[in-house]
Amino acid sequence: MSKGRIRFSVGKHKEIFNREKYNDGKWHSVIFSLEKKRFRLVVDGIRAQDGQLKIDEVASLELLSPLYLGSAPESLHHYLKWKDLPKHSVLGCLRNFKMNGTAMLKPTTNHGAGPCFDGQLQIGAYFPGKHAHVVIEDNFVVGANFELLFDIRPRSLTGVLLHVGNFSQARHGASVGHHLSLYMLNGEVVAQVNNGAGEFMVSVTPKTALCDGAFHKISVIKRNNVVQLHVDTVDNHKIGPPSSTATLTRDPLYVGGIPETALQRQQHQHWLPVSSSFVGCIQDMRINGSPVYFERLSKAFGA
Repeated sequence: MSKGRIRFSVGKHKEIFNREKYNDGKWHSVIFSLEKKRFRLVVDGIRAQDGQLKIDEVASLELLSPLYLGSAPESLHHYLKWKDLPKHSVLGCLRNFKMNGTAMLKPTTNHGAGPCFDGQLQIGAYFPGKHAHVVIEDNFVVGANFELLFDIRPRSLTGVLLHVGNFSQARHGASVGHHLSLYMLNGEVVAQVNNGAGEFMVSVTPKTALCDGAFHKISVIKRNNVVQLHVDTVDNHKIGPPSSTATLTRDPLYVGGIPETALQRQQHQHWLPVSSSFVGCIQDMRINGSPVYFERLSKAFGA
């Protein structure tokens, strides 16, 4: 998908596409094929102009397993960039996928792809777990003051809600170990902060179970070395080391989970007690007073 159009790229620089735009929220039928030197694309019965390969281009094709559906792994991003193809996953639903006439019912592995939904939808984002997450900002700075407000309707009592920063003890300068994390652990909500002088955390056990089918309001307010946590009508706060007041992050701000690659990079460091992704719905999120529009985010993985 590129600017609403469906494109079929084969080889190094051969591409065909239909001029219609299909990012309209409706289901569309897509058929693409490669037969010897000719490749075709048909969308909703409308056939794009066929593409043609030269004999040496056919011989140079290396079509090997595995087949990736929806996006490609990070290890192939350099190849996608070389071909001017998008690196982020498709935002939408795929169904009834067939290859050479055979239905592909169950993937070998699933990296955060959730179910499709029909019917009336609510504003917000659904996270199915399995490392599903969104990236709000690539280089987010928490600083001395930070405010977070959002509603959740979880289907699991354990999972990462938000994380920014790292746990490395080997970095030089003032940014060693700086992070801010918010997670659920067995129904308890925990906010964990490190301003560089050591971790401090605050937790809240809500009056009613969070998995009751209703939305629950959560807010985190950080002022220098003090962090406040509110879950519905219950609140708590914690005072951290006074020697450091600013959380000097410049890292991706993840919501809903942490990608596998980030978890692997930190596997030898002190990590959160929770690594599983959040399962459920998040809506009405505001960070430092600004609303988060999940449907506009370009980096959504499985959510």
